[in-house]
Amino acid sequence: MVFSLLLSYSWFIIITYISNGSLLAGVSLIKKMKGSRLRKLLLTPIDFNRKFTDDQLIIGDHKPVAGIMITAFWSVLFSLIYHETFAYFLPFAVFLGDIAGSFLKRRLRIKHGRPLFIVDQINFFAAGYLIVLYLGIAFPLIDFLQLAVITIFVHIGTNAFAYKIGIKDEPW
Repeated sequence: MVFSLLLSYSWFIIITYISNGSLLAGVSLIKKMKGSRLRKLLLTPIDFNRKFTDDQLIIGDHKPVAGIMITAFWSVLFSLIYHETFAYFLPFAVFLGDIAGSFLKRRLRIKHGRPLFIVDQINFFAAGYLIVLYLGIAFPLIDFLQLAVITIFVHIGTNAFAYKIGIKDEPW
């Protein structure tokens, strides 16, 4: 049953997982670039370190311009592979879900790098689900919920691995 579910929604899983994971990997690679102006531009926070009405950063310095460029890359690539509208919009939804999670954490005064269980694990996945529904693609809620539970465990495991190999600063 689980295998059938994973197979049925493999298009969704592939796009959301790759789009989300590549943000971390891509930004990690850019951080290793030595002192170039391009590096500085790519690592510029998308909120330009502006503060919200609560005097906290809107999103924070860990969501850089590079994230938009990486997202655009995956949007174009997946559009070419799948030849479907969802393939273009899904990576952007993943990025926006990640940003929404950061926005929420800043409002709750949770510092960058500190965990907010469940939100951290499925914000990107839930945003992807919402865009798929908006585009009119049939995706029953029960299927999403089952995949979300799987995603929580996959996310925890991949983050621990990324921490172990030095891509992440925290294991969560």
